[in-house]
Amino acid sequence: MGLVWTDDQIKTAFAQDIQRFEDAVNGAATAALAQHQFDALVSFSFNVGVGAFKSSTLVKKINAGDFAAAAAQFDVWHIPPEITSRRNGEREQFKGTAFTARI
Repeated sequence: MGLVWTDDQIKTAFAQDIQRFEDAVNGAATAALAQHQFDALVSFSFNVGVGAFKSSTLVKKINAGDFAAAAAQFDVWHIPPEITSRRNGEREQFKGTAFTARI
């Protein structure tokens, strides 16, 4: 209560927090990724956790070069159902498709 952060403090904290998820994607995905794919995977790993991300079939499909099957793997993670919009948004971002996610 009562803690007030400046915009710069917020940006610094977010950058530090998100770095471990960027590192997870960079460490787990061996195939070359487009920026939109990388961004979708960072969001996904942030939500499911680094361990679940690294051991996921999604990563296995990426590393096998099967990007269509990797995109389909986002649908496996509609748990709980309330997260479906976010997963669909990440899937479409991964595919390079425009999307509107419900927040």
